[in-house]
Amino acid sequence: MLSLLCLLPAAQAAGYYTPGVGTRALSRGGAFIAGADDTTAQYYNPAALTRIDGGQFKLDFAGVHQEIMFDRADLGDEVFPAIENEAPPYPIPTIGVAHGFMDGRGSLAFGVYPPYAPLIEYPIDGPQRYNLVDSTVIEIVAGPTAAFEVIPGLSLGAGINYRWMLAGQQLFLTTALDSDDPVGDIGFEMEAKDTFTIGWNAGVLWEDPKNHRYAVGAMLRPPVKYEAKGSLAADFSNHAFYESGIILTPNPRDEDITLNINMPLLIKVGALVRPIEGLEIEGAFVYQKWDVIENITLTDVDMAIELNPDTGLGDSVSITDDVVLPANFNNAWSAHLGVEYDVHRRATVRAGGLYETSAIPAETQGVDLVDGKKAGYGLGGTLWLGHRWAVDAAWGQTFLFPRTITDSEVTQIYVNALSGEIGEGRVVGNGEVTSRVNIGSVAVQGLWGKSLRED
Repeated sequence: MLSLLCLLPAAQAAGYYTPGVGTRALSRGGAFIAGADDTTAQYYNPAALTRIDGGQFKLDFAGVHQEIMFDRADLGDEVFPAIENEAPPYPIPTIGVAHGFMDGRGSLAFGVYPPYAPLIEYPIDGPQRYNLVDSTVIEIVAGPTAAFEVIPGLSLGAGINYRWMLAGQQLFLTTALDSDDPVGDIGFEMEAKDTFTIGWNAGVLWEDPKNHRYAVGAMLRPPVKYEAKGSLAADFSNHAFYESGIILTPNPRDEDITLNINMPLLIKVGALVRPIEGLEIEGAFVYQKWDVIENITLTDVDMAIELNPDTGLGDSVSITDDVVLPANFNNAWSAHLGVEYDVHRRATVRAGGLYETSAIPAETQGVDLVDGKKAGYGLGGTLWLGHRWAVDAAWGQTFLFPRTITDSEVTQIYVNALSGEIGEGRVVGNGEVTSRVNIGSVAVQGLWGKSLRED
């Protein structure tokens, strides 16, 4: 069915298997719930903002690239070539500013923290074209967050975020039932956006108020519902029906479609210890309730195609059927372990690893959103440039366990060009899938007021 799964934001981890946002979290393998100490605490644990006493500004800049290789299973005498994601790395900024008050007991922050999502682009004539040719996802998550230490050692925090999403993708439908014959291909492009959705998250942090030797934290983000409005555009210009004069409309459009996606409940917990001065070790666990997504639906479809009246088939045909995408997602969890050590009064090194289960069953796995069991690592550090400025850098990779799919439910979308009815064509999702994600990130942090770093 139509490969709209690529619209799922990368922040959900099991959807795009990235550790999260921010350079420091990347270098710790995503273990940054109990130990968050910069403005990205807005994303990981709002309560940890109370660690910011004074002012802090941070700009992170990441490049995200997803390597994908799909070798579609051959069908009889039809041998399909393997294809790869040809898109370049996707640059994604994260910006945050925070300031403490009441002698460090409280903090206010504002941030813009887009989830990490890769670009995906495949050959336009490849065997995957009925699932996806290319996709772009831009999501903006921004808003204020507040945290307060209610009693010594115990902090609570919460944030409200404005969410804006734009997604576009291209793929091919077919009028050739049970065939990959390009004469039946119909180019389709979709663009949809949700310009105003509100979400929130809340966190708690307990840190040993006397010696700061241990801390535990947790964050909750409730489900988020997107209702994206947009358009569909078809391209019959190379189709046999247009070339023979049966169809008179080469590029019909529908300017008012609706895409509905429910995002899952997200729970993060973490615990850290500082066994010696300068050393911090954190373990974290993330639970994602993805089973809220049984289907993804595309509604309000109404595309008119003008026909040649001389054929006796009528003046036009309309495509009005809803598109229902079987997803049947699974709940997923991930475990993270991160460590950092101050090797010098001006230098900190970090490392981390993660393991995550899959939200997407093999039978609904497409090349638009490649998932599966996965493991990854992160490396990085911080260099302090005096009392006010610091530079972070990180590199991380996540490796998907290879999948061999033999019972795929991912099919062509078959369109009866003379009646407008939509159905399923041949299976296009069987085959071998391998993937990994590469992320490089740098950040600049500036401090002022009481948060000035002491040597």
